[in-house]
Amino acid sequence: QTRALIRIMADGLVDVCLQGKECSTTLHLMPCEIDAAGGVNKAKVNCYFTSTIKEESPNRFRASFRGRPLHGTCVTLPDHYTGVVLKESKSSGKVLYNKTTSFSSFYYWNLDKNTSQDDHINQCIQWTRISNAIHQKV
Repeated sequence: QTRALIRIMADGLVDVCLQGKECSTTLHLMPCEIDAAGGVNKAKVNCYFTSTIKEESPNRFRASFRGRPLHGTCVTLPDHYTGVVLKESKSSGKVLYNKTTSFSSFYYWNLDKNTSQDDHINQCIQWTRISNAIHQKV
């Protein structure tokens, strides 16, 4: 499972990136885990998920995964913020995290309901803006 500041569930979507390099792979925050021996290439996420994504209206998307309806939106990180995807490994009994890629936007998906400003991910993004505002010099 790939772990990041924002948990990216479909970790295989970033496995194509080289260690420490930028990539143009689209990241998706899914309401499920994809656990397939051999990673996402064996699970065929690109074939069975990304091919179902349809834009309903500006920045509102609909898709299905394993027959379940998903509603999504694209989130852009605030200025001066960069998301990173970290891959966990263990060495000599210690847990290490290695950067696999970075990103400035991602898609997140809800199961059976539309995305909204009340979703936790949007509240986190909003908090960064509030935090910046209250810490600025007056």
